Amino acid sequence: MVGAAAHQGVRIQVIDRQPTPWQNGQAAFVRYWANVGGTRMDGFGLFALMQYDTNSYIFYQSYVYAPAQVFSQILPTALQTWASWSINPAVYTERLMAAAQSMRETGDIITSAYNNRQRTYDSINKGWDQYICDAATPRVH
Repeated sequence: MVGAAAHQGVRIQVIDRQPTPWQNGQAAFVRYWANVGGTRMDGFGLFALMQYDTNSYIFYQSYVYAPAQVFSQILPTALQTWASWSINPAVYTERLMAAAQSMRETGDIITSAYNNRQRTYDSINKGWDQYICDAATPRVH
């Protein structure tokens, strides 16, 4: 639904929500309906926000949705399937570490770009200072 929402101007209305405990964050079970491309969809899901470090959060979502006219028929089976599923803790840790590494690499790229920009500005400012003070060394072409 997230992909559809980004491209179709989806309207979502929360019907009910029930907060639930969540490690390192906040979570809630949410019952909602959405208008997706003119079709009324009903949904139910678990949505959580967990703080990863001082500046980063992880958004977790697991939900089921279907056209409103069939949602109540599929919900019991969907909930049974959902309840039987879990992620292997080792896989979860591996994915979390990969995401953290990716965030670190992105941070390094941003920091490097900032440092390069700052060095460029410093060089430009030094050149102007020399020009203004008439201390610039003439270039020979």
